[in-house]
Amino acid sequence: MKIVIVEKDPKFLNRLTKLLKKVLRNPDTIKFASTVDSAIILLKNFNPDIVFMCFSLKDGDAFDILRKVPHLNCNFFFTSGFNGNMQTSPENFSMSFLLRPFTQEKILAIINSKKNASPDLEYPISTYNIDRKFLVPTGSAHVAINTEEVIKCVADGNYTCFYLKDKKHLVNYPIKYYDSLLHNKGFFRINRSILINIGHITAIYKKEAVLLSTNEKIMVSRRNRKKLKKLIDHLS
Repeated sequence: MKIVIVEKDPKFLNRLTKLLKKVLRNPDTIKFASTVDSAIILLKNFNPDIVFMCFSLKDGDAFDILRKVPHLNCNFFFTSGFNGNMQTSPENFSMSFLLRPFTQEKILAIINSKKNASPDLEYPISTYNIDRKFLVPTGSAHVAINTEEVIKCVADGNYTCFYLKDKKHLVNYPIKYYDSLLHNKGFFRINRSILINIGHITAIYKKEAVLLSTNEKIMVSRRNRKKLKKLIDHLS
C-alpha cells in the first residue's frame, strides 16, 4: 500500500509517520510533501492509495492540489484543524477527516478500509467511524458538509449551487468538478445542469424523471436515461 502525507507541521508529520510505520510492514511505501507544488508532483508520479493532507499549506491549500490532480483514484483524509480557514456547518472532494490526536486505532481502521490492505497489517483491526464529508469554498471560509445532507447540486455558469435541507451554498467551481468528485459517493448526474443525491430520490417516473425528497420533479436528459436504468437496476 502506497501512502502520501502532505503536512507542514514537523510535529504532526513525525507522529503520523511513526503510527503508520507501526501498522505497515513496509515503511518505504510512505512518501512526504510539505508544499502545494511538491504535493502535486508527488501525487502525479507516485499514484498513492491513501493521502493524509493538512488543509492549509505555506503556498496554498488542499483545493489548489486537488484542482491539479482531479482524477486521482485514492482516499483523501484531511488532518488539520483548519485554523479558521473553514467553518463547520451548524448541523453537523468526497473527503474524510482524521481528527487529532492521531491514534493507532484510527490509522488501523483507515488502512483496513482500503481493499486488499490486510496483507500489510501487523495488528488486529478496531472499528472507527469516520464521517464522510467534503469541503466547499464559500468566500473566506471552507464549509464542511456531510454528503447525505446535500439534496442536489445545480450549475450556475462556472459556479455550482449546493442545496441542503435548510440552506444553500454557492461555490465558484463548475458542476463538472463536483460530478467527478461525488459520482462514486451516491450522486447521479441527471442532466447537464443538475447533480442529485440518490439518497433523496423518492420516486422515478418512466425512467424519464425523478422525484426528490423536497417533492421537486426533475427531468432526466436523454443521454443519461441509460445510466438511470442502470441505477434503477442497481437499487432494485
